[in-house]
Amino acid sequence: MNNWLVRGLLLALLLCSAAIKATSQNDVGENVHIDEAVMNFMTSRGFSFKRTIDIDGELLNPMVFDTPSCGHPIQVVPTSRNFQAKTLFDHIGAAGDARFFAYLGLITQREDSRAMFIEHLKQRALELLGLSSYELDSMMVVISEPAGCDIASRIDWSTLWKKDFRSHIAKDKLAASREDATATL
Repeated sequence: MNNWLVRGLLLALLLCSAAIKATSQNDVGENVHIDEAVMNFMTSRGFSFKRTIDIDGELLNPMVFDTPSCGHPIQVVPTSRNFQAKTLFDHIGAAGDARFFAYLGLITQREDSRAMFIEHLKQRALELLGLSSYELDSMMVVISEPAGCDIASRIDWSTLWKKDFRSHIAKDKLAASREDATATL
């Protein structure tokens, strides 16, 4: 048998097994939406949720959190990483606030859809090999930090997309729903 054919078959087998492993990482079988991940992430770090602001229907819904050490709240806005709502970014936060864009392991102070696309491709390739620790979705977060605060820039925002973090949230949600079902019996 041709050596190249055998090598090709082995490579295909390797890639298929890595893809199966990558897709079965969330053992709960449920994907947690980025809004839920943000809420859990922020409250577990001592930020108290105040409200959600509705900007232009459903395109942007800034989540407002009180900060433990700043006089003004921080806003975290889950939105599409393709910058569809780019024209609405001016409505996030107050004038003079620092703005950050986070997606997977990339955190930047400027709107850079190309860098986010490259980050997505890199993580997708790692996922095919079973090496990515991220839940790949098309959502990023825009963070508006009050002027004079230095909180948002020190937070590891990549946790929002970590498979184990989202899996933990899904497990807690599943356990809570089972407790509710048991309590109603």
